[in-house]
Amino acid sequence: MKLRYHNSPVLRTMSTEIEEVTLEIKKLAKKMIDFCKKKGGIGLAAPQIGKNIRLVVVIVNGKGTAMINPRIIQMSDEMSKDVEGCLSCPGIDLSIERHERIVVEAMNLDGKVGQASCSGLLARCIQHEIDHLDGILIVDYASNDIEGKK
Repeated sequence: MKLRYHNSPVLRTMSTEIEEVTLEIKKLAKKMIDFCKKKGGIGLAAPQIGKNIRLVVVIVNGKGTAMINPRIIQMSDEMSKDVEGCLSCPGIDLSIERHERIVVEAMNLDGKVGQASCSGLLARCIQHEIDHLDGILIVDYASNDIEGKK
């Protein structure tokens, strides 16, 4: 498994939805969880390893969870700013404003669609990983911040 970095075109491409949870998808999700833990990350999106599919994994309390076709269906008005890093943008840490609480809908590895209410670091991580699925990187937030200061 090879990590893609910020200059890779795959990270700027909109990812396609996964139609069916296959054995290949399950194996990929497991590899992504192991890879993310090994790299010391808390989340990883499939584009970061060169796959433009809507699959992300997050690590919560040492346990990896895969989300297929995740989408945010509700966001709090309350925002919070915190420093984020990214495995695909090594050495870049930026203060990014995100929604404090979200409700995310996703399919699990059993093919069941469910919803989860998330807050704090988990909500931030999921928003970050969904950004990857949409071709957005943390450096894009820095550009917006710089433009706003002109």
